[in-house]
This record gives sequence, structure tokens and C-alpha cells, in this order.
Amino acid sequence: MPILHLAEHLSRAERIQFGSYYTPKELVNKVYEFIKPYTDNRKKNVMIFDSAGGCGAFLENVGMNDYRIADCNLKACEFLMQCFDKKKVFHTNSLISVNNGEKNATFAEIKK
Repeated sequence: MPILHLAEHLSRAERIQFGSYYTPKELVNKVYEFIKPYTDNRKKNVMIFDSAGGCGAFLENVGMNDYRIADCNLKACEFLMQCFDKKKVFHTNSLISVNNGEKNATFAEIKK
């Protein structure tokens, strides 16, 4: 598996242009410390979902657990499909239909 914390699928200029943020390995490891009781529990089926997959850093430690990964950037998804099961990578904006009780702006509205 490639080193997933370097966002090698994007140039530095593209990372700046897209406002991409890639999670440092230390933070990923800390998250896995918190979810370890769940991921290690073989009595339950655990699925890990990364809704902003980027370069897949959060799935580097997925182990035997099931997973899904999504990203709204096509280049990120193409990169992820080289590293993970293509059937589990989705090119979508995971937040597009989120409803937190307030009117959420659509991408088209934000671009204006």
C-alpha cells in the first residue's frame, strides 16, 4: 500500500486550489486509538466510512474491517481506486444532502 498521507495524487498547486487538507498520520493514529474497542470487537460487523477520503489516510489501518470511502474530487477517487477496492470508492459529495435544521447552501449557490 502506498504512503497515504502525502496526497501524491495532487500537485501542491492543486492542493492549494482545491483547499484540500490531508490528515496527519499522528491524528489518524489517535482516532484509531479511540475506535479500537469497536474495530477489535469480532462479535460485531464494523464498517469504517471516510466521507472525505482524499488520499485514504483514515483507511490505512482498516485491517479486516469493512469500509467505504468517498470524495468529491475525481482525481482523489482515481487515486483511491488504485489503493482500495474499486467497488468501495465513491465519487460523490457526502455532505450535499446533509440537513442540520438550517438551510444548507448548494455548491452552485456557494460558487456565486
